[in-house]
Amino acid sequence: MRITHAIARATGRRFGAPSSAPVTLLAVLLLTLSLPAPAAPVVGATKSDALQVDNDSDTNADPGDTLRYTIQIQNSGTTNANNVGLSDTIDANTTLSGVPHVSPLAFKDSYSSLGNVGITVPAASGVLLNDADPDNNVYGWVLPLSLEQPNGIQNDVMAWVWASGGSMMADGQPNLVDNEDVRSAMEFIKGMYDAGLIAPGTFNMREQDKVEEFTNGRVGMMIDSLAHINLIRERNPDLNFAITALPAVEGYDGPRGLPYASWGIGVAENSEHQAEAWRLVEFLMSQEMNSQLSSIANAFPGNVNATPDFVESDELFADAFEVFQTGTLANEFVGLPVAEELMRQYDEQFQLYLEGDLTLDEFLTGAQESWMSNF
Repeated sequence: MRITHAIARATGRRFGAPSSAPVTLLAVLLLTLSLPAPAAPVVGATKSDALQVDNDSDTNADPGDTLRYTIQIQNSGTTNANNVGLSDTIDANTTLSGVPHVSPLAFKDSYSSLGNVGITVPAASGVLLNDADPDNNVYGWVLPLSLEQPNGIQNDVMAWVWASGGSMMADGQPNLVDNEDVRSAMEFIKGMYDAGLIAPGTFNMREQDKVEEFTNGRVGMMIDSLAHINLIRERNPDLNFAITALPAVEGYDGPRGLPYASWGIGVAENSEHQAEAWRLVEFLMSQEMNSQLSSIANAFPGNVNATPDFVESDELFADAFEVFQTGTLANEFVGLPVAEELMRQYDEQFQLYLEGDLTLDEFLTGAQESWMSNF
């Protein structure tokens, strides 16, 4: 049995050492919305089940099959519901499998701040459900899965795996099928998709479309580059939003994995002036100059002793810098052969899974086979 939804929101994991060049961190931007508020909280929970794995294809829940239970908790009132708890006892004939995604932070119904929520059984996307109001064209999350620009697989999908210290690789080879970290994250996203928490148009959406949706207040959360913060401010000065790391699974207390993009600098092997070129690299990577460069680029430094100027002058960037310092850079697509094609192959299978045309096993098996042809 899997409990895939419920109360909180999450963050990321570590892979590799930080880049030696300025880094553009992909963090979670959280929209603060003002919605009409009723006089009192009205909290309700609904639980549904679905046959996730039907080993004999008889459409019945038989011994050895896998059920997915989805619990959605929603406050339909407009005042805060404090100290909300959920207790769910699993059927004695089932065994709990996998782990739900959860974070110690949940959003208040007013969407104006972050607050601790006590729960007895951890859950995941119920917080996103409270952020969504599809009737008024407001959704919890935005997911760009355009095949034309498939980097959403890197930035918005696998980011959930890396956030909790998971990996899509094993010994330098793809490891998708029997990987609980990948399976759990994909089921989590599928649960949000089925619940209507993800903004429509995801299969044609590109990164710039994602930013536009967030900037116009139509989604409560997106995973995005910090390079867009000032763009969002310019386009919508009245938008009130905050920054946090990506949610992690319950029980994970390691450093959050942070998807990233970086600029690199080096010296060509056939350079006739390698010594002089290296002195330029040393100058650019020095503490003082690296601080200036990262400040200009609205990015984070490759020199661990450098501190960008915006940390002192901009509260949002200061929050982001704290996430950067406490997390670990994680992007396993860096250095892989034909990385963009790998993302596109995964994206094709993932879309079919989200639409219900493939089971989880079929989706991951298809993606694994496509990847192996490139390795």
